[in-house]
Amino acid sequence: MLTTLINPPGIEDDYLRCLNTCFPGWGDRRTFDWYFKRTSPADLIIFQKNVRMASGSALTYRRLMLPNGKFVKAAIMTGSWTLPDFRRQGLFSMTIDESLKLAAKRGAALLLAFVTEDNASFRRLASAGAGLLRTWYLFSTKDTLQVETTKRFHHVNKGERVVQSMWDLFEHNNQSFCRFGYADAAEFEAQFLCRPFGTTEILRNDDGWFGIREIKETVEQLQLLLASGAVGSLRAQLGWFLNHALRNRRQLFMFSSNERVAKAAAEIGLKNKAGYLTVLIADSVQLGDAIGVFGDTPLSPRALTQPETPWFLGRLSMAGGDRA
Repeated sequence: MLTTLINPPGIEDDYLRCLNTCFPGWGDRRTFDWYFKRTSPADLIIFQKNVRMASGSALTYRRLMLPNGKFVKAAIMTGSWTLPDFRRQGLFSMTIDESLKLAAKRGAALLLAFVTEDNASFRRLASAGAGLLRTWYLFSTKDTLQVETTKRFHHVNKGERVVQSMWDLFEHNNQSFCRFGYADAAEFEAQFLCRPFGTTEILRNDDGWFGIREIKETVEQLQLLLASGAVGSLRAQLGWFLNHALRNRRQLFMFSSNERVAKAAAEIGLKNKAGYLTVLIADSVQLGDAIGVFGDTPLSPRALTQPETPWFLGRLSMAGGDRA
């Protein structure tokens, strides 16, 4: 017998245990709270089979800004797991259906998910008709070499003026894109700089561009690069971050929705894993009002990702630090 539970009392410790069973080293209770309780509490969806925990998924909620300045509430599928005994039984497809219903109930217009192309979740979401917005997971390997670069970054202490400068630059650079919205510099700081996973640093170069780097034991993760969009300039700036990671015997990793960043990363020798932001529609009326399309419905969520349609969400601008 299959039972669906939404936010059952006392489930958090079991949910965390199942996450670490399916993804060893996923994180501790502090990590769990940062992902799922930091802003508005996430919804936890649980499937039980014959009273046994079988699978689960979370919905977190964010503001998705549109290029016209309006925004919609978006639900994000995250922290999804299925225990080994219950895989290949269609539970993730049921999770998608349940997530769409719950997203609509919570007032969200869209259901989003970050996935890699080689992940089974991607195949299920694509089969469900999701629109696909391309992203890139970029990383160095043991064979990656240091590169020549003319750019240099230096550490900057976190202070109110520095955070405000980054926030202003972030807003200016992203006005014409579809992206997650932050109400003010304090909310931006909470997302990008107050993270529980490692040491987070702010860096700036002589041109006034910023980078936010998160350092763990074996990985340096570039969570945000506020820099020139020209491929040559991006290549030089990414090269500096690559060299720093390699000198310290760490891997460099970053996520981007920017094709020029992906091209610059390839030119300095970073490898790429193809990814997507998948998009499903939970409330077409709310979405149409925000986009400015009235009295009609899109033929499918894929219309949201096609520039030639009036339903196009816009070019995507998301960095690694945006995702959590």
